[in-house]
Amino acid sequence: MTRALLAVSLLLVGCGETNPRGGEAGVDASTMDAARPDAQADVEGTGEWVLLIRYVHLPDLPPSGSHEVPGMDLDGHVTASGSDPIGCFFEDWVAPARYVDTSGVDNQVPDIISAIRGINDGLDLNRDVEQAIHDLDALLVIRITRIGDPLDDGEVDVALFQVDLVGEPVYEMVTVDGETLELLAPNQTFRVQADSLIDGRPRTQMMNASLRGGRLYTPGTSFSLRIPARDMRTIELELDGMQVGGRVSETTLESGLVAGYVRVEDVPATIASLNLPTPPDMATVDSIASSLADIDVDGDGPCEAISIGLQVEGVAASLVFP
Repeated sequence: MTRALLAVSLLLVGCGETNPRGGEAGVDASTMDAARPDAQADVEGTGEWVLLIRYVHLPDLPPSGSHEVPGMDLDGHVTASGSDPIGCFFEDWVAPARYVDTSGVDNQVPDIISAIRGINDGLDLNRDVEQAIHDLDALLVIRITRIGDPLDDGEVDVALFQVDLVGEPVYEMVTVDGETLELLAPNQTFRVQADSLIDGRPRTQMMNASLRGGRLYTPGTSFSLRIPARDMRTIELELDGMQVGGRVSETTLESGLVAGYVRVEDVPATIASLNLPTPPDMATVDSIASSLADIDVDGDGPCEAISIGLQVEGVAASLVFP
């Protein structure tokens, strides 16, 4: 579980390579207002979908010669070369066509994972994350409300909850990206954790999201992910500018993405909260985090955040509230 948490909290202590796709950290004059397509009009409705995220995958580096990596365009700029200062000198990826964004993808996860494997080849972070979900240690549910049209709706609301399973788990064998996995089955009931609510309302909401052609687009928000570790500690990750996308329906979230950015200034505190047996040098952690920064959050010049993009898949579920 600890290694899964380390992965989700940006295992930067193992990343010693600066800008693996070339260049030095630079200036990003863009803003975080990346243009997102909106549905043609709001369709009034009371429809509600609840989807359990039962699969999370940290993208790997693509094969040599390919630039395809899942993720989102978080800075609204397509960086075509490592000499472009607007993109912090990191060339953007191109996502496979099945995802929401196909060009200008900002996602440092593959480079982070590659650097970690260079130090510990036996570390399988994706397997650890899969196990954490399988063991019910890291369960998230997306709720979409105010649905008037399941394909095109200009205004729907999205909430994200951390949840616990009600009753005994039911699993099924599923093939994802060519790999057969035992995942949680659909149509199970989950109880929302109290920390996911403020005065009975969702702590994490993305109001005025939209559906277009059956794809979900959300505005950015902040999300504090709190996951209890087996040694009774709680690991926290602050993800800013978080967006959720993918092909959605009442029963599934397919080709899904959760993307956002982690501020460089937040990384040392996140690593420190893990209470590692051999604590890393925080100055080194800060230096490595700075070297990976590819997002200028406020458009003032310095690149002060690291893009994160995770692949997700979901199935229908039911919610109960505390």
